[in-house]
Amino acid sequence: MPLESAVREVAACLLDRDFVLIHAHHDSDGIAAGSILCHALRRADVPFRMRTGMDAEPADMKGDLVLCDIGSQLHSLPEDTVVIDHHTPIFEGPYHVNPHLFGIDGQRDLSASAAAYLIAMEMGDNADLAGIALLGMLGDRQAIAGENRRIVNEGIAKGVIEPAKGLLLAGGDDVERLLYAIDPYLPGVSGNEAVCRGIAAALDGGEGEGRDLLLSRLVLEAAAGASTEALTRLYGTRYLLKRECLEDAHTLMALVDSCGKSERGGLGTALCLRHVPALEDAVGVMRHFRRQVIEALTGAGRGEGALLWIEVPHSGLTGSVADALAWDMEVQRPVAVFAREGGRCRISLRAPRGMRLDLGAIARSAADACGGSGGGHTDRAGALVETEMFGCFRERLAEAFG
Repeated sequence: MPLESAVREVAACLLDRDFVLIHAHHDSDGIAAGSILCHALRRADVPFRMRTGMDAEPADMKGDLVLCDIGSQLHSLPEDTVVIDHHTPIFEGPYHVNPHLFGIDGQRDLSASAAAYLIAMEMGDNADLAGIALLGMLGDRQAIAGENRRIVNEGIAKGVIEPAKGLLLAGGDDVERLLYAIDPYLPGVSGNEAVCRGIAAALDGGEGEGRDLLLSRLVLEAAAGASTEALTRLYGTRYLLKRECLEDAHTLMALVDSCGKSERGGLGTALCLRHVPALEDAVGVMRHFRRQVIEALTGAGRGEGALLWIEVPHSGLTGSVADALAWDMEVQRPVAVFAREGGRCRISLRAPRGMRLDLGAIARSAADACGGSGGGHTDRAGALVETEMFGCFRERLAEAFG
C-alpha cells in the first residue's frame, strides 16, 4: 500500500468516528501533530479530546485512540488504534501512517507533524496548517527536504510560510536568543548573561554587514567549545509563520517544546491552536526550562567508560540535555542522560554524528532484558525501566558498547 492510500484510510477512519481521543508525545513534534488533528477534527465537526505525555500507558489503550509521535514501537495495541509516528515501526495495525513503512527514512524526513498534516489535507481544506507541521520538523532537527520540503513549499505557495535568512536561535530579542540558546547550545555563551549582553551591545554599534550575520560571527567567536555542527546551525534559512500566534517558527517551536517537556502540554497545545493569550505564560516556561537544561550541561562531568552518563533532576530534561551533549559539544562517545522519578528511571541515548550505531535497537534490547521498554531512531533513542533495574540496564548497555 502506498503512503497516499494509508493517509486516505486514516483520514476516512477519523472522519467516521463519533469521538476521537488524541494522545500526543510531549515534544514539539508530538504536540504539533496532535494539534493539527485537533484543527482538522473541529472543522469536520468530529468531537475530540487531546492530552500529552511521555508515554501512553496500557490502561489508556482503548477505542477511538490516536497516538501521535508515539505508538509505532508498541506491540500490544487495540487493532482500531490510529498511530501517526516516524519511529522504527513494530505496530502492525491497519491504521498506521509511518514513513518507514513506505521507504522513507523517518528519522530525517516526514516527522509525525508532517504525517498528521498529510492526513489533515485528506480531511478537508487544511493547507493553512503547514506552519504547524513545520514546528515538528524543526523540533526533531529534520531536513527540509523530500516530503518535508513538499509540505513547506505548499505552505509557501499558500502564503502561510515565508522563508528568510537570519539567526536560527529562539527568543524575543538578541540577549534572550543567546542567553537561552540550547539548540544549538553554545558553551561559554548560553546562560552567561554578561557575555550575552556584551555581544548584544557590540552588535548595536555594528555597521556594514547584515545584523544577523554579524551576531552569528560574534557568537562563533565566543563559543569555542561548540561542535562544528552546532556552529553551522546558527545562521541560515528561518521561517515566518503568517497564520500562527507567533511569527518566528524557531521561537514558537521552542515555546511548544518547553511547555510539553515541563508538563504543560496543554499550554503548548494552546499555542498550536493559535491562542495568543497563552504566549506570556509560555515564554516564562521556556526560560525556566532552558535555564535548567543549561545548568545541567554546565555541571556535566566527563567521566570514563564507553558511554557518557549524566543524571538530571527530572525526566523532561533528558532528551534536550542529551541532544546538546552529543551534537553541540565535542563528545566522541554515545551519551546517556537519565532521571529517576516515581520509582522509574528514564534514559535518553544519543550517538555523535557519524557514529554507526542503531541506538533504537540497542535501547529496546537492553530495556526488554530488564523488564522495561525502549526504542527510537538509529542515533536518538530512549528507555524506561524500574529504578531497581537501572543497574541491569547499565550493564546491558556496557555489554552492547563493550
